[in-house]
Amino acid sequence: MSVHATLVTHNEAAHRAIERLMARLVEVARRSPSDPALDLGVPCAVTMIRGHHLYEDELLLPLLEAKGADGPWVEVATEHEQLGALLTRLERAKGATRAELLDQVAQLVGPHMAKEEVHLTEEAWRSWLSDDEARAFGKDVAAHSRASMKPATKMLPLILFNLTPTERAAFTERMPSFVVNGLVPYAFRPMWRGLRPFMTYAPRRWTPGR
Repeated sequence: MSVHATLVTHNEAAHRAIERLMARLVEVARRSPSDPALDLGVPCAVTMIRGHHLYEDELLLPLLEAKGADGPWVEVATEHEQLGALLTRLERAKGATRAELLDQVAQLVGPHMAKEEVHLTEEAWRSWLSDDEARAFGKDVAAHSRASMKPATKMLPLILFNLTPTERAAFTERMPSFVVNGLVPYAFRPMWRGLRPFMTYAPRRWTPGR
């Protein structure tokens, strides 16, 4: 896969993981607004969305501005502020109010990310960055994600297990095998087990009911 295609794949994978995580949270909250699992899942969702938006605010949007890239980028930045305010309220909310805020975030974040994807195509990346520039930008994005998506023992599994097997294979193509096939499904399992309700493609259970 080309470096420009990888930028597209990783961005879209992050979007799908956020969408599916939010869908699972909304589903659980509607069924049982006081479900204790939400106390684990909601902070992770807030971290994931904030981390992704921070990457865009600090790396992506300045790059697009420097390149004079066409697109709804002012609107995107404004929506980041709107979603940020909702996330702050969500952090403090409980019960029916938390369920309502989860639904609001889910309804906003999907169209927001779709709007970005229309413009962040492989062809567009090729027009903005050379191969070497795209490779360097990808490394910056990866470093930014590692710094903001913490703890990795929860955040990385939530991303990987909200991707289809095909999406996951593309997303992890450049990641060390021991992380993808060892640490995440096995060593990290005690840390992410309580987040299983929010994983669309969770791995097989070791013990029924856990």
